[in-house]
Amino acid sequence: MSIRNNSASCEQYPDMQCQVSSTMPSTSFSQDGVGQRVLRASFRGRPLVGDKLELPKQYSGIVMQEQKQPLTESTERTAHVTHAFKSIVYWNWAKQPSKNDAFISMLDWIDIAEVLHTSD
Repeated sequence: MSIRNNSASCEQYPDMQCQVSSTMPSTSFSQDGVGQRVLRASFRGRPLVGDKLELPKQYSGIVMQEQKQPLTESTERTAHVTHAFKSIVYWNWAKQPSKNDAFISMLDWIDIAEVLHTSD
């Protein structure tokens, strides 16, 4: 099974069901002004511009899922890893992702922290 990991600024409601495969946009590539490939899509009529980001070499992303919902908020919860990934498509609303975006700059801080906290 092929999985495409997407990240877009949005609000999620944990008590609602959603068929993600039917709501995530289909994508197309285009060229920006400097010849770089850009992902373009729309979601509910709003334009999205995306970029595929590779996670740092020593990291992997994971998708977790609960097998059963807890009966109360104080009940201990258990989740299991269902998938792992090494890249993600990051989406911005109507503008190209850049180093100024918090999510993308967070990936740079992982490398900076590695250098600062590694002793040789």
